[in-house]
Amino acid sequence: MPYYTTKLLSAWPEKLTFEVGHPAPKVPPEILANVKMIDFVGYAPNPRTYRRNQVLAMTGKNRKDHGDVPKFRSEQDREKWFGKKGNPRQIQTPLDSLYPTSQSTTTPKYYRRVEIKYSKFGIEDFDFGFYNKTPYSGLETHINNSYCNAMLQVFFFTRPLRELAKAHIKTSCAKEYCLTCELGFLFRMIETAQGASCQATNFLRAFKTIPQASALSLFEPDQPSPDVDYATLIQNFHRFVLEQIQSDLGDDSATIIIPRPYAGRPSTMQQIYGLQLQAISQCTCNALNGRDTCPSVVDLLYARKPQGSPGQTSLLEHTFVGLLQSSINRVSVTKAWCNSCKRYQPTQQFRQLQRPPNFISINACAINADELELYRSDTPFIPERIAMVFDQGTLTVSALNRRMVTVVAPPTAEVAVYDLVATVVEIREENQLPHLAAHVAVDTAFGQQWFIFNDFLVQSIPEFEARQFKKWKIPAVIQYKKVDVDAVQDFRALQTAPNPAHLREMVLLNRRKERDLKFTYKILALNELPKEPGFLCALDAEFVALSKDEAEIRSDGTRSVIRPSRLSLARVSVLRGNGPQEGLPFIDEYISTTEEVVDYLTEFSGIKAGDLDTAHSRHPLVSLKVSNLYFGDAICGTGTLIDGRNS
Repeated sequence: MPYYTTKLLSAWPEKLTFEVGHPAPKVPPEILANVKMIDFVGYAPNPRTYRRNQVLAMTGKNRKDHGDVPKFRSEQDREKWFGKKGNPRQIQTPLDSLYPTSQSTTTPKYYRRVEIKYSKFGIEDFDFGFYNKTPYSGLETHINNSYCNAMLQVFFFTRPLRELAKAHIKTSCAKEYCLTCELGFLFRMIETAQGASCQATNFLRAFKTIPQASALSLFEPDQPSPDVDYATLIQNFHRFVLEQIQSDLGDDSATIIIPRPYAGRPSTMQQIYGLQLQAISQCTCNALNGRDTCPSVVDLLYARKPQGSPGQTSLLEHTFVGLLQSSINRVSVTKAWCNSCKRYQPTQQFRQLQRPPNFISINACAINADELELYRSDTPFIPERIAMVFDQGTLTVSALNRRMVTVVAPPTAEVAVYDLVATVVEIREENQLPHLAAHVAVDTAFGQQWFIFNDFLVQSIPEFEARQFKKWKIPAVIQYKKVDVDAVQDFRALQTAPNPAHLREMVLLNRRKERDLKFTYKILALNELPKEPGFLCALDAEFVALSKDEAEIRSDGTRSVIRPSRLSLARVSVLRGNGPQEGLPFIDEYISTTEEVVDYLTEFSGIKAGDLDTAHSRHPLVSLKVSNLYFGDAICGTGTLIDGRNS
């Protein structure tokens, strides 16, 4: 091969290559053998070797196995037991894809949108293990508002928040749809799943009941649309959930989980995410007015030059640390009331950070092309480590690398060093529906390792990928952690031990009097309460359908499920496994639901219309949250079996 100094014509650019589909299928030879020509049209009898209207290109003879799509588990079992003719398929998983380089323009497989395929056996037949070979669980996507999955993974790997949410479910929270309770149940399920896929069904159900979330347009449309700006949507969700958790927890300033010399008594959420700021207003008469604020999220601001400057771009030259510094010390001029002047005056407003936070959670807020172009430079725009230097009320943010352990600062300055631990990005490919993915730094037995969480696809990635952005990869959320947080955090003040007393706390929702209800169980006596692991019992659950499955009939006559039916827990029964009253239930309660039930599945569940109605039911009714305590706290960890997945 001769050496060329210019680019060959055969090096066709990607933007000029197009998918043209499969070639036209060949007419089967048994049809061609009996064809009769009349004028220019050929006629032949149907040999009955194919179904009517069947697309020949997709028949078993012509179809090729696709290595990037898993077979159903039932197909794998069938091939295992009965064998398969020919050579076995060489399965290529998303893990086999090469990592993208800085010059790569194509989207790697593990960034692409993943979808669940359904067989006649439902979602349980889908091979989630094909997409995840790690001990860290992914989240499924067949639920409304599952765009939250990426941010939920970031929350899960923020250990102080995870421990706080898990401890909250041990308290006597009276709120039926408590977002923090559902977050704690979800975190505990992910921990016990050990890499098996999980569902955020109950969290998203509680999220959908919050009126403020609807008012802020935080719900995605029922049908996916390429017009949805998921980067903005997840940033608004990020801010809203942190504020909602703070509201759910209330005043818990007496609990210290990250000991620091705080000014005042911060709440637990303020200890994790709080930026203790002083907002100062200065009038033209030099009168000062200040107030303390403690936001959980920093929204990046992009300064601009005056429009119309000849020969210059509209966006100032920026660095990430410069953007972060100016966004924290936000300066603006507006008209406000001055108590000294007794009238509205032009007022300069700015903020001063009072102490370094333990976690810095940042919304990128990059919208237009100039802002996005900053992140697409050849050298990563986001530094792997940053330092905050506080000196006499002045904040300076500088970029570091992991090898730098010291920071040059005045002797009177306070220095805080942070490492990048997570990013959330929007993946927007041409002619594809957009979606979100998270990069998270996980502490493993072999040190810190980065993973991508693309819904239920999980795999390890190099660190630079979390800081690298392309045209198809848009930054949304960035999170830094103070380097000494793991050493100083202390969760002993949180309630972590299981509370068996939940088995005796039956808060019924029935409007009927208790004497009119049918009780088929006997509550555990005090001496029967489990005091250590190994409490033997038998558990069963029944479900009702809130929606029927959506299916389509293909051209070959087969039925394909587009979306499975949505089930809701309707009854929980737990029996004593030993002792003098062995076999006697100590829990047998029905679960109240406010959602419309389309099928009570009576032939399987025994539940009839009216059994879940608080006004008419003669069975003891409890809330779904109480049933989750049975499944997870006092009885067992919620796993991936059918009875646990849908609870």
